[in-house]
Amino acid sequence: MQWMFWALLSFMAGATGAFTSIRERAARFFGAFGCVAGCGLSLYGAGFVLKHRMSSTHIINWRLLFGSLNLGVDSLCARWLIPAMMTFAMGAISAYRQPPGEYAANRPRAHWVWYNLGAAAAILVFLARNGVFFLFAWGCFLSAVFFLSKGNGRILSIPAAGIERRAGECLGWCALLGAFLTGARGAANLNFQAAFFTNTSSPWFWILLWIGFGALAGLFPFGKRYADAFASAPGQSSAIMGGIVPALAFYGFARIALIADAPPPAWWGRILVVSGSATALFAGGKALGERDLSRLIAWSSRKNSGIVAVCFGLALIGSGEGRLTSADFSVAALLMANHVLSGTLLHLCADNMRYASGARDLSRIGGLFKVMPATGMLFLLGAAWASLLPPFSGFSVLTRVFPALARHLADSASAAEVFLFSLLGVALTGAVAMGALSFGRALGSGFFGAPCAGKSYPAGREPPSRLVAPLGLAISGAFIVYATRAAFPALTLVMAILFALFAALIAGWRLAFGRRG
Repeated sequence: MQWMFWALLSFMAGATGAFTSIRERAARFFGAFGCVAGCGLSLYGAGFVLKHRMSSTHIINWRLLFGSLNLGVDSLCARWLIPAMMTFAMGAISAYRQPPGEYAANRPRAHWVWYNLGAAAAILVFLARNGVFFLFAWGCFLSAVFFLSKGNGRILSIPAAGIERRAGECLGWCALLGAFLTGARGAANLNFQAAFFTNTSSPWFWILLWIGFGALAGLFPFGKRYADAFASAPGQSSAIMGGIVPALAFYGFARIALIADAPPPAWWGRILVVSGSATALFAGGKALGERDLSRLIAWSSRKNSGIVAVCFGLALIGSGEGRLTSADFSVAALLMANHVLSGTLLHLCADNMRYASGARDLSRIGGLFKVMPATGMLFLLGAAWASLLPPFSGFSVLTRVFPALARHLADSASAAEVFLFSLLGVALTGAVAMGALSFGRALGSGFFGAPCAGKSYPAGREPPSRLVAPLGLAISGAFIVYATRAAFPALTLVMAILFALFAALIAGWRLAFGRRG
């Protein structure tokens, strides 16, 4: 737990240093260094918890409304915290040297203050063991994301899609507040503990919980204009909106399901499965027809969020009347890590494409592989990773999801359930296929296709400094691939080694022979 406290202090020191710095260069240094150091400390602490399977709770003698300030760490939050902190760290490295016109370059003090506060609030959501403090940390995190979602950070310049997304997040937060008040009615305090929610027999508790976390994660039918908020946001902000916000929402699903006095009802698991499948199918179709690269990646992220919801629903249905454990959500945690890291890699590569060509519209760019070979290969890796293709970690998750659907199909007693699970299998297959086709179209148009008429791209527009963060994510992807070696032992091990060697070769080649634009 002490490593998490040091991480929080590092984030706050980075925000304070950026805010009080006289020169903008010092603000960038303090903000980036504080964020990267805090992410490193939290990653070390999470790895230590997973290695030793620890679980600790720290109670601070500071009275809150309906309880005290409780912070805790266990293997459940460590699994979800690792990809989130890696995304914050790589986003900080990418934003350290932004070109003129970007929010991080024009207003570095405000950017790094909000960025560090957002990272600190995300850690507090993972560590919170009190209902009031959990909701407070969620509100702080959503506020930081709101100000990071626009290039200049001013409220009046945020587009209507950003305001609509913010309204949906506020709706989700209010629904979570209602669920907490409904489930903990009659409890002495709101401190998280075993059988914390004692009024889970009320269906309104589970309905409000689905509305709250579903609105935050972008599940169907919420977030109709989900990808519009990504159109003008920089790469690191898009990665936070598309990856970390859903990750925190699904972590909240798992945390609350574990501390309820009774396991979630089967009908709630079916709601998650149906809404997740509808989300995956809807987002896959939207990605297939999208021309803006950043919006395409956003729809792909929402598709993967839908598949994570299906994993949650199947875990809840399969548990029956038994008590849930954190191991029941391990498949969903692995898929969420796959989704967060691959989405971050793709967003950072899309930023590199925009810096080189001045556009992210697939109808206006083409032939970039001759100018940006390293970014092209990294985008290819990220696309295969996000499309759940073998032998990456997402594919091993699919090999567990479809057999689980088949088992539920075989155990179904009614014709309605047989039809439902058959339809869900078809929907997931179509969503995965459409996601892969959309990235194939993006690669063909943006990198490997012929350049657009009248458009020439000057050589040397791929500075090595812009590749540090994507390469870091690619190398970390080797460890995620290796973590799924149980499904494909020999093939996955070879692929992980090749993955790491390829990233190292690109890094060495670009640092030795790359030219700055």
